Amino acid sequence: MRSLVDRMERMQTWVTFGFLAIIMVAVFVQVFVRYVLQQPLFLWTEELARFGLIWLVFAAIGVAVKNDAHFAMDVLPPLLGKRWGSAVRLFNDLCMGVILVLLLLAGIRFAYFGLFQYSPNMEILMFWVFGAIPLGAVLALVYLVERMQQRVRDIKGGGQ
Repeated sequence: MRSLVDRMERMQTWVTFGFLAIIMVAVFVQVFVRYVLQQPLFLWTEELARFGLIWLVFAAIGVAVKNDAHFAMDVLPPLLGKRWGSAVRLFNDLCMGVILVLLLLAGIRFAYFGLFQYSPNMEILMFWVFGAIPLGAVLALVYLVERMQQRVRDIKGGGQ
């Protein structure tokens, strides 16, 4: 399972960079057309950048969970040693898991409402934008479960 999760994380990292590139190109086109060509605005570029940012954020959540890069107070666990420090980190992971499940449920609801509305300028179903929320939550939960399994192994004393 570890190799599958590692491949998923690598692919997700590339997707994240892809959305960053899309955002940069869309904003560049918008600025170029507005200030250099002095033409009317391309409204779709602003919308594309906004939607790309939504996908970037929810794709990056999973990458951050996989790499244990989310913000956390990390003063106490090193002082407690490997076993008890892992227990504190496991509690933190459980709290994050609750938040990710709530995010998943809210994201499913958003995606459902997106089936009935279109974006104003690009005229795409908002489902394709809001679908990033539950997808990002599911991927982050997969990475979190793997990390929690490692924490349990560390608590039991069999960790690496």
